[in-house]
Amino acid sequence: MIEKRSLHLLWLKIPLLRNALIALRKRPSILVLSFPRCGSSWVGSIIGRAKKAQYLREPISRMVKVKGLSSIFSETNDDFRRASFQIFSKWPEDNIDYLPFPSLWRPDRLIGGTLVVKEVSLLSTQIFLEFKPKLIFLYRHPAAVAQSLIRSKVMCSSKDFLVSSQKYRESLDLSDDFSLGVSLYAYMLSRTLPYLLSYKDKVFVCFETLCRQPLEIFRQLYEFGGLKFDNTTINTIERLGSFEHQHPFSLLRETRNVPARQFKGISPKMALKARLIWEHFDLPWYREDSDWDEKLFQSCEL
Repeated sequence: MIEKRSLHLLWLKIPLLRNALIALRKRPSILVLSFPRCGSSWVGSIIGRAKKAQYLREPISRMVKVKGLSSIFSETNDDFRRASFQIFSKWPEDNIDYLPFPSLWRPDRLIGGTLVVKEVSLLSTQIFLEFKPKLIFLYRHPAAVAQSLIRSKVMCSSKDFLVSSQKYRESLDLSDDFSLGVSLYAYMLSRTLPYLLSYKDKVFVCFETLCRQPLEIFRQLYEFGGLKFDNTTINTIERLGSFEHQHPFSLLRETRNVPARQFKGISPKMALKARLIWEHFDLPWYREDSDWDEKLFQSCEL
């Protein structure tokens, strides 16, 4: 028996139909980009539910197989360029596993549709931007990113690689997992920032501000992407943001509490070290004393 998920994608197996849709209209596209643990899955899933949107979750990273290593460490290469061309200029293959909402890919929805791609491979930003998407870039407090990397165990499979790589050994603080997370995030941003700043069709989104004002910010993002912001969208935002799920990869988050709770387990001493690491990379965000106020961390110690 054919699964319901597969039924939505049967049309991809019909070359004439697929090629006709490709030739009929070049789709506008939106790229939701961030370092891991900065909210891009949450943002991508909400924007990707818009009417006339077709959402792909990390399709390029998943197409480029990097044995035993997260794709966030993959430098710009031909594999990423080929995968990006497949996603932005053509259509996804019929055997893909990065379609969270298969029903959005029915042929009747594709005419005039907008492609929404969520990615976390910052080192390939230059390639992604060659395809001229509207760029939504998310950033988050580095101490919170590092702590989230530890809790979600994202770093576990990559630590040996970072320690053994001369380039990363020279750039990162390897003294402990928390410092490693902060310095890795800062390093990746420093490598990406020149491409972000020179790209015109973009918007930067602060994760903490988004959590405090989700309806207002998402309304602005829908307008930026040329998407319709309606009551269904509002209900989705409120539903996903009304209660918490303990799984680190869950899209459910009690958004109003996230900015304060994200520092849980981070002591003022850890925060001070994170600030020193962060300032070394001279990035444009989280430069004020208020971003590193001891009170933010004293109230969140375990």
